[in-house]
Amino acid sequence: MAEVKEQIALQKSLAVTRNQLVEKEKLITSWEEKLSAITGDVNSKEEHVAILRQNLISYRDNQTNFAKREEKLEQLDNQIDLLERDVSGLKIEKDNLMAQADAHSEEDFRQKGLLAKEYEQARERLLLIEAELPNPESFEAYRNLAELKEREFSVKQKMADLDAKGRDSERQRAELKHEIERLEEGGVYANQKQMFYLAQTDLTELAEEWFVLKNAHEILKKTVTHLQEEKFPKALQFASTYFSKLTHQRYKRIYFEGGRIRVENTDQVIFTPEELSQATKEQLYLALRFALIEMIAGDYPFPILIDDGFVNFDKKRLDLMMELLRYQKTNNQVIFFTCHEEASKYFSPDDRLMLY
Repeated sequence: MAEVKEQIALQKSLAVTRNQLVEKEKLITSWEEKLSAITGDVNSKEEHVAILRQNLISYRDNQTNFAKREEKLEQLDNQIDLLERDVSGLKIEKDNLMAQADAHSEEDFRQKGLLAKEYEQARERLLLIEAELPNPESFEAYRNLAELKEREFSVKQKMADLDAKGRDSERQRAELKHEIERLEEGGVYANQKQMFYLAQTDLTELAEEWFVLKNAHEILKKTVTHLQEEKFPKALQFASTYFSKLTHQRYKRIYFEGGRIRVENTDQVIFTPEELSQATKEQLYLALRFALIEMIAGDYPFPILIDDGFVNFDKKRLDLMMELLRYQKTNNQVIFFTCHEEASKYFSPDDRLMLY
């Protein structure tokens, strides 16, 4: 009985194992069909693996191209937003001009513009005529026509004397010119003089250029050495943090490779600055500037001056930038100049000052 029970248990285990084997074979068949649909009709597993590896490389390339096209699309969207803002500003300016001219249509505005132009031309003509006419009050100094005629004769006599003096001056000028031509007839003196002044000018320009370049080279050499050894690695860390905040965590790292700055987004796609949109380039530039400010703030706590530096930013980027400025003003004084009224909403009335 014990042997029979053992045989029965073995038969049940064998049946379960057989069922599991059938399921595994079905699963393998299903995977082979899916693999054939992807790789095609090949003969060996090695060919399957090679095709899958090639497909993976192609997928990653497509993912990189897709990310760069998204960046280009964002750049185009940003340009459209800027153009819409320009159109809105031009419309406001047009409405203001129409209101100032009290015009009811564009044709009415053009007609009034032509009338205004004609008025200015007539006014200028009137001023010229008035300038040519004698002052009416000047005639009161003469009691009769005889005195006026006498004054006219005197003026004509002075004019004749001036003409005579002018002719004498012209004759003297011709004589002097002839004398100069005679002195320079050989041409050697003039050529040597010209060459001297040209050489003197070239020497002065070269000396000034050499002095500037020499000083710039020394300063740049010392600055680069100092930054590479002490400041640059830490500055890139600060820049990466600022760039991540400004792009809402779309980019996570800024690094220096092959003598160039490169950025990496959250999908691990690498970009050079030229491949970024104009607004993202400005965010990268600002991140580097603020990183430099962070590095030298302890020794040189200078104020930060910004003159309408974010005109290419959309509302989302502008909000992130203003949040960063609010953080930065705890370490440095921030002075922000702008002619755009909408930027005033980011500052309290006590922080705003209107300049006229």
